[in-house]
Amino acid sequence: MEEEQISRDWSSAEERKVKLKLDIVLITTLMLGFFALQLDKTNISSAITTDFIHDIEITNNIVNSGNQLSLAAIVIFEIPSNMILSRLGAPLWLTIECLAWGLVATFQAFITNKASFFATRFLLGTFEAGYLAGSLVVIGMFYTKTEVAMRMTVLYTANYLAAGTSTLIAAGVFKMDRLGGFHDWQWLFIIDGGFTMIVALLFMFLLPKSPR
Repeated sequence: MEEEQISRDWSSAEERKVKLKLDIVLITTLMLGFFALQLDKTNISSAITTDFIHDIEITNNIVNSGNQLSLAAIVIFEIPSNMILSRLGAPLWLTIECLAWGLVATFQAFITNKASFFATRFLLGTFEAGYLAGSLVVIGMFYTKTEVAMRMTVLYTANYLAAGTSTLIAAGVFKMDRLGGFHDWQWLFIIDGGFTMIVALLFMFLLPKSPR
């Protein structure tokens, strides 16, 4: 009887309205985070088309090694990240992660040598490691099993949006070369990293802590 009473507490129309609001706020916010993650992970490809390599005195092989180091960090820290997530809760941990990798992504603008390049690439992978798993946890908190797959598919479209727009964003940013005394590649890291930190602030206010 209690279950029957609970089922009458809201209508189908009210449920659809709540789900629509969740889709607009929750899924869109998570998509912004995934979009930012992909920008920060791949904007190095645009940076090396500038004088980036020459300015910090590295080679293409070092860039490739740095990217592999970032991937290794993701593999190493994905499970520990999920363990922290289970203790702190997905919304809080995703906010911390997003803010942390946004800071690292921004600080890439100030690297000067191979050591600092490797350090930032490793830290970037470290803090990005648990984002997708955390997003799945958040989505699973608010949707049924049959609804999760569609929402994850929508979330993954942010990956394709980032891939399709990253070079266009970089092309626009590179016009700022020497503005304020910064190189074009420095502006790219500053703007992409700054965007990520703004997304982290959105997480703080928009990601619900529980369905209740």
